[in-house]
Amino acid sequence: MDANDPVAPRMAATTGGMTRRLLAAVVLGVLAFAAVYRVSLLTVTDDAIAILVASAAAIVVAALALRRIVAPMVATQADLQERYEAALADALRDPLTGLGNHRAFHEELERHVAASLRYHVPLALFLIDLDEFKAINDGRGHAGGDRVLRGFGGLLASSLRLADRAFRVGGDEFAVLLPHTDLAGAQVVARRLLAQSLQPVQRVEDLGGLSFSGGISAMPELALGTAQLYSQADAAMYAAKRGGRTEVASFDPTMELSPGGSGASSSAIAEVIALGQLRAVYQPIVSLDTRRVIGFEGLIRPVPPAPFSDPDEPTVPSMAAYPWEPPALPTKPTEPPASRLDILRALERGDIDVEEAARRLEEVGVDA
Repeated sequence: MDANDPVAPRMAATTGGMTRRLLAAVVLGVLAFAAVYRVSLLTVTDDAIAILVASAAAIVVAALALRRIVAPMVATQADLQERYEAALADALRDPLTGLGNHRAFHEELERHVAASLRYHVPLALFLIDLDEFKAINDGRGHAGGDRVLRGFGGLLASSLRLADRAFRVGGDEFAVLLPHTDLAGAQVVARRLLAQSLQPVQRVEDLGGLSFSGGISAMPELALGTAQLYSQADAAMYAAKRGGRTEVASFDPTMELSPGGSGASSSAIAEVIALGQLRAVYQPIVSLDTRRVIGFEGLIRPVPPAPFSDPDEPTVPSMAAYPWEPPALPTKPTEPPASRLDILRALERGDIDVEEAARRLEEVGVDA
């Protein structure tokens, strides 16, 4: 136990007090046994009956003492559990809108995607970005912007089914999970929300007409996993913003995916690894001096439908199936044959001996 921890003294005091109370309960039980046993011996002649009566009295006294000790402990435990659940709920709730926050969204997304894959049920994701929210903040101030966000959160909460979950995942960005909903059903929900936001029937907070851009993706029609579902909905949302805002777009394969955007790259990489959407690629390392293979470099590359893969990239064949042969080394140019005079001069200089000189003279057609 750390002596510098301010909680440590209170924990030690609590433990010490509990130990003293337990010892006091034991002592009371023993005293009760002794007192009742002595009284019982005055009224009964059988020693076994006296011990039985004394034991029962000791148990009753000890139980009452323990009850007074345990009851505060149970109440404290229940209070701690209640506070923990409240703190956990606060950690997953956006304090301004009352919707789930960014952390809650990713936890729910993982859980719903797992359920969709396991039970083969559809799941749709609808991402929302409020249009021109900076202008709202500039015109009404941050307090006015907060009222708009709170009002839009109330609109989402009152317009969705009980099974649907809405989250505020950023400053002016929201996400809606639609379990058991396919792409067509999500489009109906999204356009209804857009119509209600533009002309809200029920006035919530300070929410007047408010436009947004939204993107939709769905499993298993378009996406096969968490990262793909999020990336597709994100790409559709930005396509709607580029198209003029006040629009809801569904993901189309022609849209540009940005798996590194919005903090999705780590989950995308984890998903690609978990699904085994990788292949090994080996390329030789060649020495420039000898032009021979001195090793191999191993790489891994994602394969479709991984979000990082290139569908146009050809599949690399196995190096074992097609062994690589190093190119032949270029031969040195053949030197012209030496003349008789060159051979004799080499013999005079001592560069070659007589036998070597005779052999060379024979090669040039001179009888040695």
